[in-house]
Amino acid sequence: KQHEIDQAYGTQIRATTEEERGQRDDAIERLERFLQKHPKSPTYTPGILYRLAILHYEKADDAFVADVSGNQEFADFSQAIHYSRRLMDEYPDFPQLDGVYYLNGFCLSAMNRHEEAREIFFALTEKYPKSKKAPEAFTRIGEYYFDRSQESVQGISDNPIQWDEAKKYYTIAVEYGPDYLIYDRALYRLAWTNYY
Repeated sequence: KQHEIDQAYGTQIRATTEEERGQRDDAIERLERFLQKHPKSPTYTPGILYRLAILHYEKADDAFVADVSGNQEFADFSQAIHYSRRLMDEYPDFPQLDGVYYLNGFCLSAMNRHEEAREIFFALTEKYPKSKKAPEAFTRIGEYYFDRSQESVQGISDNPIQWDEAKKYYTIAVEYGPDYLIYDRALYRLAWTNYY
């Protein structure tokens, strides 16, 4: 049955995916060209930086998923990090900056830059405690302490064991309630942290 579905729709899906990639590359090229001509436009630059950060995130993620060689350890989110960081630094009043902080921290974490990611997630929770991204950021901070503690217990590293720190941030995340995407993960990890 799955084979029949793949046969029936595979060509169409591949064509649509390639078209989407082409449109994304074209959008990136046009936006970067505009940014070179108008690097400090208060009207347009913040929105362009935001769009470029997202487009480069999508492009890197797509390239990583499509790479069947297995040579990539993680997606190269460096361009998404660059544009989101610039937006954070130069336009602190941008209305969706909480999401920009989250994207930046997520990309840093995905590239194994965990210390930097933790600092960005801390900044997000301090600047935007009522953001919908705050509970996810607290969960990511909990993950930082959980993973480091677990590596120590398993003898993989000599990081300090900090279950109490992991528990603290998972608890804060869970207290926001179940209406966010990784609530279940925070609750699950909190249970494991209590077990440890």
